[in-house]
Amino acid sequence: MKRIVLIVCILSMLLAGCGASGETGEKHFSVAAGETTLTLDAPAKSALETLGAPYGYTETASCAFAGTEKTYDFGAFYLRTYPAKDGDRILGWWFSGDKLHTPEGISIGAPREQVEQAYGEFSGNACVVTRGEEKLTILLEDDTVATVQYSLL
Repeated sequence: MKRIVLIVCILSMLLAGCGASGETGEKHFSVAAGETTLTLDAPAKSALETLGAPYGYTETASCAFAGTEKTYDFGAFYLRTYPAKDGDRILGWWFSGDKLHTPEGISIGAPREQVEQAYGEFSGNACVVTRGEEKLTILLEDDTVATVQYSLL
């Protein structure tokens, strides 16, 4: 499983595509996760309290920030944080289960055509939407959504 997560992270950094980019009026990407809303670059404390105990947890020395990045495993959903002066903040999240969806209704298993209607054309099997310092990456497998990832650049 760790290998799949690592591959998804690497692919999202390397691949570009999808016609959507630029400002849309919203300050940060957000997604509803149960009774909380995840927002990139927001303080992580309240989201983590609302989400409850994770199934797993890992720490990694940060390459971009002073301190430790943390990844919380909630099953088919992962939340990643980075250290900031005011406490840990949300660096990104990705999901590979069908319980979460983008604000445009894209979830795991959605067909390519639905993603193209929401975000534009793919480049191969990847759709990458950038907005300011943020990125949404949607990866396909057999023309259906396999992974959705949000991250700060």
